[in-house]
Amino acid sequence: MLAAVRRGVAIGVLASHVGYKPDLEKIAVVYGPVGAAGRFRVVECGWSDAWSTGQRRAGIEGALTSAESDWGPCQVVDFSGLREPGFYQVVVGHNEARSVPFFIGQDVYARTLRMAFEYFYPQRCGVAVPGYHPICHLDDGVARDDGTPLDVTGGWHDAGDLRKWMMPPLLVCYGLLELHERLSPRWNRHGSPWGDVLDEFRWENQYLLKMQDSQTGRVWADTAGGVRGDNSDNRWTDNLPGTGDERHVNRTIIPEVQWKFIAVQARAAQVFAALDGDYAGRCLQAATRCWQACAGETPADTITLAWACLGALELSQLGWPAGAEAAAGFGRRLMGRQAREYEHGQERVRGFFYSHEERTEPLKSWWQSGLPAIALARLLERDSGAADADLWREALRLYVDDYATQLSGATPFRIIPYGIYVNPPVGKGRARPLAGSLSYRYFKWEEAASGEQASSRDETFQHGATSHVLNQAVALGLAGRVLGHQSARQLAYKQLEWVMGANPEAACLMTGGGINSPFPHSRFVGLLVGGIMNGFVGEERDEPFLDMAGAQDWRTTEYWCPHNGNYLWALSVLEQDTGIAL
Repeated sequence: MLAAVRRGVAIGVLASHVGYKPDLEKIAVVYGPVGAAGRFRVVECGWSDAWSTGQRRAGIEGALTSAESDWGPCQVVDFSGLREPGFYQVVVGHNEARSVPFFIGQDVYARTLRMAFEYFYPQRCGVAVPGYHPICHLDDGVARDDGTPLDVTGGWHDAGDLRKWMMPPLLVCYGLLELHERLSPRWNRHGSPWGDVLDEFRWENQYLLKMQDSQTGRVWADTAGGVRGDNSDNRWTDNLPGTGDERHVNRTIIPEVQWKFIAVQARAAQVFAALDGDYAGRCLQAATRCWQACAGETPADTITLAWACLGALELSQLGWPAGAEAAAGFGRRLMGRQAREYEHGQERVRGFFYSHEERTEPLKSWWQSGLPAIALARLLERDSGAADADLWREALRLYVDDYATQLSGATPFRIIPYGIYVNPPVGKGRARPLAGSLSYRYFKWEEAASGEQASSRDETFQHGATSHVLNQAVALGLAGRVLGHQSARQLAYKQLEWVMGANPEAACLMTGGGINSPFPHSRFVGLLVGGIMNGFVGEERDEPFLDMAGAQDWRTTEYWCPHNGNYLWALSVLEQDTGIAL
């Protein structure tokens, strides 16, 4: 099953490259044959005499445990009993296989935060970033529908490309505000009066604010998305307005963008109130204008409904009584879309959310799958004594205990699968039986065009699962906080471990965060330290695939800003009470 094993890669023990918190479970995984009667040792690498003598002290040792998993039989190394901070490596048998060296310590993930944050600066658009790209796109843009010139310069390039969407960076900006408020990093490399995190937020937000229609208050969909959603705007320009190579602004109105915009601007108004009153007022005005434009609308899909809940909640923190009432109402609608009882002829999972009010198909998203739980946890976090607080707690408990925990147990990596199906994808082997009429997949599957047989990999599987698992880490971290639920916190870190190397290829998906990383699909600026890649996709039978051959498979190796946004957001929640200074 494992390409890394088939190739004979020396990293035969699959573990996190970053390391482990002392108080949490520590699991490594071995596929393939193991020698020396199935024994393992965790040896100390940081001992000063180890390099001069060639001898390394054992931190813990024991027997491997056999386990079945959805990706075949494996051996599990459980070294949870090792809590002493230090620098270690897992060795199996007589050096038949070993892990990447890693740390055990309270700060193992905190030390990656700055790296993940620094990804955004080289992605700035409208300015030269020495060492990465010249000044660019000063002629953004013209309206796609009628060619009207529009000033939408600035912002970030979205991914391994040069386009500027709205939905992904809005999530990132919310995550940056979470990072500022929960961890208060003291980073100030650029001499900003409010520090690097809020400076980076403001750089992107000046673009977001430009995308709000001055007449209607609604917010447009994207810049440089192409003429009709094609790739024709993914390019450099001459930076001169009016010469004909300007990129296009898509003035389509997407409901999710509106509610995300409200949530971000209302949160920014709170954060900047004591730092820059004029700017806070501008953000609040933008949020209220968009709110008024959306008044009376009920989002159809569950992710947009969750963002509406967050938007109303953030407005309520600014003294809007209507915001508090709307947030509670949206929360009730979210709970109405949760499977609170066992359904579809089974008694194994419940607590998941449906994608729409009709409750015909469970929610699946490859980058925001935890949003309903996030919204309910934020409601509870802001007002634990609210009338619906006990209902929110029960909804979160069901999600953690009876959905996420149950569904993540079929592999030792403990990642939460992409989602469950009532009507599984057509074709033999594409979805795994779960219970009753339900099935599930770890990775997104996308069908070929209607009536056609898939003829290429492009048509049969699409986007890697990195942001899915990281957004689940946000949800689990928040649920763990408000419920006092240690197992939710543990499961959240398991999602991070997957991204940082505890996966079937022993590949760190963050450039510079570990070793054995794929070469990224980053066609215009190349390697970005801290950039996180799309990650694993699933082939037809839901087996994990990651491009480790440098084939520039964008589905698995492209950078994309929500990965970093979700990573920072998750760690903001998980590290909030650790006392780690940043």
